[in-house]
Amino acid sequence: MKIKCPRFHCEVYTRLTFIQVFYNESGTVKYARATHYKGQLSGKPQFEYHQQSLEYVQKKFGEMFMGKTEMGQVGQRINDDPLKAESSTKLRTVAGPMGFEPMTFSLEG
Repeated sequence: MKIKCPRFHCEVYTRLTFIQVFYNESGTVKYARATHYKGQLSGKPQFEYHQQSLEYVQKKFGEMFMGKTEMGQVGQRINDDPLKAESSTKLRTVAGPMGFEPMTFSLEG
């Protein structure tokens, strides 16, 4: 059994929380529940759970991933260009504001 924990609003409390989604062997959603942290009792974390309808979970998944597969991998931003470091925060951090410059080698010895 596979479990994923996306974060969206609980169907019961309408609070933003983690939803535990349980999949069966064929990859379809079998069960889903919202997890609400209630505090600690004797040093142990306490949680409250609310079952989520499968229709609600499928609808939320559709909203979460809508428009993210237009270009590149799922979740890739459209402005990620490895040749232009200024267009991506991660690349700018690694390459600096000027981007990557081609290296030249000299074989003179």
